[in-house]
Amino acid sequence: MIKNYLRTNSRARRIRELLTATSRIFDSQTKSLAHICESTEISTIIDVGANVGQFSIDMRRGGFSGQIFSFEPVLASFMILQKVSATDEKWDVYNLALGMAQSVQEIFVSGNSGLSSSLLEMNSLHLKNFPNSRNVRKELVSVSTVDRQIERLGIDPSKSLLKLDVQGFEYNVLMGALSNLRNFHFCYLGVSLSPLYEGEHELLEILNLLGQNGHTIIEIYRGVSSKRGSLLQVDIVTSID
Repeated sequence: MIKNYLRTNSRARRIRELLTATSRIFDSQTKSLAHICESTEISTIIDVGANVGQFSIDMRRGGFSGQIFSFEPVLASFMILQKVSATDEKWDVYNLALGMAQSVQEIFVSGNSGLSSSLLEMNSLHLKNFPNSRNVRKELVSVSTVDRQIERLGIDPSKSLLKLDVQGFEYNVLMGALSNLRNFHFCYLGVSLSPLYEGEHELLEILNLLGQNGHTIIEIYRGVSSKRGSLLQVDIVTSID
C-alpha cells in the first residue's frame, strides 16, 4: 500500500535521488536531512515534540544553519530544552503542545525521560514492548496549532520543514496545519505500523491526509521494533508535488 504514495513525478524523484546519495555519505537520518534542507534552501524547521532538543542538536551537527522553532509541552523536558538552546540565537523554544485546536489538555508523562509522553494514553502493545516507558504522571498543558504558530511567528511554510515526534498524535497535529500543509516543502514524522496509543490514527489515514494535501513520500527510515523483531514504527519524509 505504501508504494502507492511513492509517486514518480520529476521533482520528487530528484529529491529522492539526492536523499539516496547523501545517505551513503552521512551516518544518520538527521545528517542526511540537514544536507537536504541546505541543498533545497530550507531556512526554517518547526520542531514539534522537541523533548530536550535531540533532533535540533543533530540537525545543527549535520550543518543546518537556519531558524528553528521547537515546541515541547512537558515542563521538565522544556526546562532542559531552554538550557540546551540558550546559546543558539536562531533557536526559539516554546512550552506548548500542538494539535488540532487550541485547548488545555492532560498529557501522559512517560518514565523514559519523557520520550514517549503523549496526549494519548499508551496501549497494551506499547507497554508490553517498552515497559520502562510507562506513564508516571499527568500534567495539564496548553495546546495550540501549527497554523496558529505559523501566523504568530511569521513563518514561511514553503521554506520550512515540519518535523513531528508526537507519539501517536501525528494526525491531530496535521489537522491543525491544514491551512498551510500544502505549502510545506517537507514533512518528517514518525508513524506507527501498529497503533501504540489509544485513539491513534491508522497509518493509511495519515498517508491519505498527507496525499490529499499534495505530499508524497520520498524516503522511509526504519524506526523502533518489538521485542520479537517486528517493525512497529517508521520515519517518513514527504515533499510537496
